[in-house]
Amino acid sequence: MLRMNNQAGGSMITTTRLESESVGVVRLGIGYELSSLGSEISNIGGSGDNDEFTIGSSTYGAILDLPIIDLVSMIQRHPMEISDEIRPVVDCTLAWAERNVGRSSLVASPFISEPIPRQAVLGLNIRLGLNNESHRRKWKIISFIWARQVEDVLTAIESFIIRLDGMPPIARSYGYKGGLGDIVPIENLILGRSNGKVDLGKGWQFQLAELLYVRGGGFNGVGGTSYSTYGAGLGLDGLMKFLDAFHVIDAEVPGAYSFILDHFDLQYDFSQYTGASISSAASARFESLNLVVR
Repeated sequence: MLRMNNQAGGSMITTTRLESESVGVVRLGIGYELSSLGSEISNIGGSGDNDEFTIGSSTYGAILDLPIIDLVSMIQRHPMEISDEIRPVVDCTLAWAERNVGRSSLVASPFISEPIPRQAVLGLNIRLGLNNESHRRKWKIISFIWARQVEDVLTAIESFIIRLDGMPPIARSYGYKGGLGDIVPIENLILGRSNGKVDLGKGWQFQLAELLYVRGGGFNGVGGTSYSTYGAGLGLDGLMKFLDAFHVIDAEVPGAYSFILDHFDLQYDFSQYTGASISSAASARFESLNLVVR
């Protein structure tokens, strides 16, 4: 996959690959991303021309998906079911990534050397729910998802640039923390406790019939930045499956209804910040209408 993002002051081109393997019902995904970062800064010498710099970086990651009910069913050699149509779902997903790995300098000049903002990320996602598998299309009747993510910037600044009139600047130096940095998996990711050195994010989603979605979340960052969010969404896919289940429409035979269910979905979502420590974000609201073609 190749994508380009244009941002203020520069651009980024990234190439992403994701490979996955499954053992029984366990799925392991391993991915990497190659990025070309471009940056432009004002010329320090005062000539009026800007200095442009380009650097490559990589992001590595892995995702482990553990479908608990399927694992138990495989061990028992018998599917765990509530009825012939309804099956429970208990999934646990673990994720790890290290972002922006590469040469140390992002922007360089005779006077300035900036480190790439390398990050370590850990994530945990737990999903509980019920699926209806009586038809050829799986229908998620109800589900609840809880998730937590912890991040640490691995860049360690050791000194700063100081400029005084008539004196050369003092260049700052930097290094990188190894491994997960200051992330403590049990304390931060599992228990959700902050050690004052990492960013903690959490979220949840309640879903009903693939028609109604209600979400909430929060963030606590280094330096006191914090906010909470809430949101909701609607899906055409769930409405069509709901009408089909109660025989208002028949989506099992070839026709317009089955074609729409197989190839299209219309999704509306909104979200809003609440309790933000940054006043400019306190009233921010986002809305989207997405047409999905598959």
